[in-house]
Amino acid sequence: EMRAVVLPGGELHDGTGAPPVRADLVIADGRIIGFGADAAPPDAERVDVGGHVVAPGFIDSHSHSDFTLWIDPRAVSSVMQGVTTEIVGNCGHGCSPLIDRLRAGIAIYGPTDREDLPPSGFGDYLDGLDRRRPAVNVLMLVPNGQLRLGAVGLAPRPATPEERSRMLGELARALEAGGAGFSTGLEYAVEGGADEGEVAALAAVAGRA
Repeated sequence: EMRAVVLPGGELHDGTGAPPVRADLVIADGRIIGFGADAAPPDAERVDVGGHVVAPGFIDSHSHSDFTLWIDPRAVSSVMQGVTTEIVGNCGHGCSPLIDRLRAGIAIYGPTDREDLPPSGFGDYLDGLDRRRPAVNVLMLVPNGQLRLGAVGLAPRPATPEERSRMLGELARALEAGGAGFSTGLEYAVEGGADEGEVAALAAVAGRA
């Protein structure tokens, strides 16, 4: 049975940058089905939004909720601000791939007792997060900090050819498993030793994906 809701009286911003308009928005089963009372079934619920803005969900393109979403997928602080999509794994920090689990917490924001860490594989993290049914949509970047921790450790130098090859392979696997891109945090100690060639080689792998 379709559940319809009419949102009358709001100032509608459609996300395109066009000027806002006054319109009664009609939603059914989570999708916009039309505008105005004529578009609504007779039994539709009405929620007066006069004096408020009606807008698409906001995208937080620089989120560090990788770990907190794993622990508490309700994403209350995001939802209460109208955020419906978070892009995580920014700044070279993130929850996967955890190649060196002993050091992985260095490049994760949030509590990082090793027993609390998500599974190591990128696809395993995404599958586990999906099973938790987070309240927001999530795109995850592959964090360079975890790649370097797994291949170079904390050595403040560029990766050797062998280490770089391992990083490239781990990045390619993570992107294949669902990574939405690649992020760096070259100002942080974990990545401070990286040179231009190393970063360019990793970026090329991400570009091809």
